[in-house]
Amino acid sequence: MRAFYGIVFDDETKNKIYGIQSEVKKYTSRGKFVPLANFHITLKFLGDIDPKEFDDYCDLLESAVGGFNAFQIVTKGIGEFTKANKAMPYIGIKESKALIAMNNNIQQMVNRSYLLRHENFTPHITLARQVETKERLSDIEITNFNIEVNKIALFESKNEKNKLVYEERAIIRLV
Repeated sequence: MRAFYGIVFDDETKNKIYGIQSEVKKYTSRGKFVPLANFHITLKFLGDIDPKEFDDYCDLLESAVGGFNAFQIVTKGIGEFTKANKAMPYIGIKESKALIAMNNNIQQMVNRSYLLRHENFTPHITLARQVETKERLSDIEITNFNIEVNKIALFESKNEKNKLVYEERAIIRLV
């Protein structure tokens, strides 16, 4: 079971992201664009986990984020990761003390467990993968917006008919 912890977006936020993604498409010749239903922020990629340990991963998430109140984060323009001459455009996230604290909490819980290892955290919303660009994506100007962080999930990533589908398997609501 391939899994990750992530921030779940409401429909209004997903639609805003989709509008930005549509603008990014104009600057590309091809790429694998993330479906609207899959927009999220990954807090911790877990990789392939043993389904027998699923409850352990749920408990870890509850311990790490259960004490947090809902908070806001703010987008900060278009960026891109590049690998082998292909771009992965994303919407950046401004530094947020609450988001960093949440990620640190998850990482500390992971470090205390037998489950995972440490990785650097760069909060972002992936718009596409393996993109060939016609113009510089950094030239795209967007209106930044607030995102309410009030739901964290343990997602399962499945490949169905050659498409990635992210299913929320366990949910923690922040109040």
